[in-house]
Amino acid sequence: MNFGEVYSGLQQGVIDGQENPIAHIYAQRFYEVQDYVSLTGHVITFYIPVMNLEFWHSLSADDQKLITDTMRDAEIYQQEIVAAEEGKQIEEFKKLGTQVNALSPEQLQLFIDATEPVREEYKQKLGADVYDEWMSTIKKVAAN
Repeated sequence: MNFGEVYSGLQQGVIDGQENPIAHIYAQRFYEVQDYVSLTGHVITFYIPVMNLEFWHSLSADDQKLITDTMRDAEIYQQEIVAAEEGKQIEEFKKLGTQVNALSPEQLQLFIDATEPVREEYKQKLGADVYDEWMSTIKKVAAN
């Protein structure tokens, strides 16, 4: 379903649910037309800086290091902000009557198992090397 139709789809019962980061559920006011939010922790809100590769290569090694280090600091700070905002948004959902469900590790494993075929599809599309690096990064991030 087109993202712009999700609110009305939930409202009219055309769809039973949606999957989005907490910030999107809050900003789009989906909590007005859905009774439950399940905290699966599988979506991390992040922003990716983009730079022209030719411009990047034109920078000195010191400038590249400065930008890279600064972006790492910004990433940590941004995740702190996201965590704080999500906490406030989840509390707001509860105040407004939305049931917020935190899933147990066993429940999360059911989702992981059920989506294995999707991950295999991605592995085929991306190639094993890219996919394995991607999964390795996810596991490192999840461990923190």
